[in-house]
Amino acid sequence: MSVYIDKIIFKNYRQYGSGVLRFDTKNDIKLSVFVAKNGTGKTTLLNAITWCLYGEEKQLDQNETPLPLVNTAILQKANIDDVIPVCVKVEVIDDDRMIEFCREIKFKIAPQGKPISDSDKFSAIITPHSGTLNTVVKDDEEAEDLVKEYFDEAIYQFYFFDGENLKEFFTENKTGYIKDSIFNISQVTLIKNSCEHLDKLKKDYTKSLSKDFPVVAELEKKCSDLEESIQRRKSLIDESNEKIKSYDKCMREIEEKLKLYGPIQEKQKIREDLENRLNKIEKDAKDLGTESTTFIRKYMILLSLYPRISQTLSIIEEKENKGELPPSIDKKQVENLLEHCDEPCPLCGGKIGETGRQHLAELLKKISVSSETSNYLKEIKGSLEADIDEAKKFNLDLEKIKERKKDLDSQKNDITKELNEISSYLSNYNSTNATVDIPKLESRRRDLKSKIASANQNIGSNKAELNQEEKELGTLKKALSSAIEKTDERNELKCMVKIIETISEELEKIKDELVNEMKSEIEKTTWNYFDHMIWKKETFGSIEISDNYDVSVYDKNHNEMTGSLSATEKMALAYAFTLAIHKTSGKNCPLVIDSPLGRVSDDNRENMAKALLDVSRDKQIIMLFTPDEYSSSVQKLYQSSANVRELKLSSDESFIEGIES
Repeated sequence: MSVYIDKIIFKNYRQYGSGVLRFDTKNDIKLSVFVAKNGTGKTTLLNAITWCLYGEEKQLDQNETPLPLVNTAILQKANIDDVIPVCVKVEVIDDDRMIEFCREIKFKIAPQGKPISDSDKFSAIITPHSGTLNTVVKDDEEAEDLVKEYFDEAIYQFYFFDGENLKEFFTENKTGYIKDSIFNISQVTLIKNSCEHLDKLKKDYTKSLSKDFPVVAELEKKCSDLEESIQRRKSLIDESNEKIKSYDKCMREIEEKLKLYGPIQEKQKIREDLENRLNKIEKDAKDLGTESTTFIRKYMILLSLYPRISQTLSIIEEKENKGELPPSIDKKQVENLLEHCDEPCPLCGGKIGETGRQHLAELLKKISVSSETSNYLKEIKGSLEADIDEAKKFNLDLEKIKERKKDLDSQKNDITKELNEISSYLSNYNSTNATVDIPKLESRRRDLKSKIASANQNIGSNKAELNQEEKELGTLKKALSSAIEKTDERNELKCMVKIIETISEELEKIKDELVNEMKSEIEKTTWNYFDHMIWKKETFGSIEISDNYDVSVYDKNHNEMTGSLSATEKMALAYAFTLAIHKTSGKNCPLVIDSPLGRVSDDNRENMAKALLDVSRDKQIIMLFTPDEYSSSVQKLYQSSANVRELKLSSDESFIEGIES
């Protein structure tokens, strides 16, 4: 059963004024389509929902000062000291209950005619469909927790999707929020919290136990100190990630300003392409580093054993040449035949005779090893020959790695040189008559890039230390468990520690199984949706999702091509990943999309439109189009299936027409 928005109720909210917008659907298709010109409430509808749920209009430009929430026509008619309530209610149906999320704020008209607002109030009213259960009202934090259960703000873009703004969709640092949110929704966090609580109990009991056992006390202290250090390092990594997130946002804002300034648009576009290429080269260099480590490990073993391998192979070949390694003749079987020459041959049934006996005796003299040993030597001969051949490739393989490194370094140097030239050009750009101070923006951009590099370096060094400390902690914990095991069996505290350890281990197993199962399901579902939306069927081969929920796209030869995706392909990937998260999380929540096909063209447009229509059979989708985006091919596809409505401004441009008053 899917969760869906039944209606939105407005009171004095922006152009929507006061009224009700219902989301009725046709048959089993849960698709609502709104067509509106820019400036006629299309994005405002998205903002109304996010303001109701989160207290923030997410699609507003944060650098601009918006108009008050209260409808301008109502505001103009108001007198001094009048109080105007503004309210948005979002009614959600979830199986056997209706939830009304409500946010209200009041504006008082000041003597200067300016509206002054108080704090907003947020609540959630849960009304069961069954008449035997009571209605429940949740306020403030309880209501916010309920929102988190359905539309977690940390990943709100996965519920309220802006098709025109894909730049931040797969940015670094967002994946951590995705992982945490999925864990929250799927109750993995609950298991994780239980494990942490048990770990705390175990520490308390161990500390009490250590009072009578000095060895336990010493190990417990070392574990505790190391855990504190690990926690500090994790905090430092989180701080650096937050800094990078902030720097990234500022960088994108600067790049957007540079890109919009006509005279340098081409330079900015070239720089963007160069940076994408540089990112790919750096990833290839990282992969080559991993490959080089494997190469060193492989040949270190192979070359150190080469003399023995060569000697063993020579011995086998020498014995073969002398006939001392019979094909498949067992020495014991020949001896048995000689002892029973008067009996028929077990192979052919004929008599052995004197000639046969002499031949067998001669053969027995030549055989110096048993058939079992002979067969073993023959079996390993192939492997030894393969090892010799592999060892001979060392110089060739080493040269290949060197050449690839040289090529990557050369490409990196060339691109870095071009990027420096562009940066120098922009730093010295004559902005006397320009509307934008280009050198100032470029200087700020360079500073931000330097800060991002420094933060990434800090993350790298802290992660290396963290890995080492976690290994040390694992060793210490084993030593601590061993020390506890040696204490008195009758000690009650020891028994409690052992019980907690057993429960913790089982919970950790359950948690790991859930996490792996969910990641695998999201990966599989993302690929299925993506493959369905894209018209290219011979290009893409697979999608992989890391433990941190980074998404990577590969071609048929398993070469990564995430950084080379077109705008259309990125949108398809974003939709696919979004729908996979919805499906796997267990809450089949609505998807509201502004400009759903804004960046899509040609065959992909119809493919994607059809894929989203198919999805709407199982989940509610609300689409917001401009007339240009709602092309004839899309209209033909949706007109008979979806609930299509047009939103227009009233003649005085103060209200939106097309909603119930």
